[in-house]
Amino acid sequence: MHRTVSRLLSEATIIAGSLSIFIGIMLKLTTLTSIYDARLLGLVPSDYLNFGAVCFLFSIALTARRLLKHIELKLNDKKPMNY
Repeated sequence: MHRTVSRLLSEATIIAGSLSIFIGIMLKLTTLTSIYDARLLGLVPSDYLNFGAVCFLFSIALTARRLLKHIELKLNDKKPMNY
């Protein structure tokens, strides 16, 4: 199976979202368990969690677009395009 740009972008956003949510959870645990107000690069934990959610939603939308394009091409019996 070959990799396309949209697949690589989808995988990159999944990785970025996972990492962002992990950082957000770690910062939130640090805030809850200590008197230290945890911030990383000036961002609070909810900022990282929101960014992770946006990454996952973008990845879902991109994957759904690829899936619909693939189904459309199969229904029309055309040669699949490399996008």
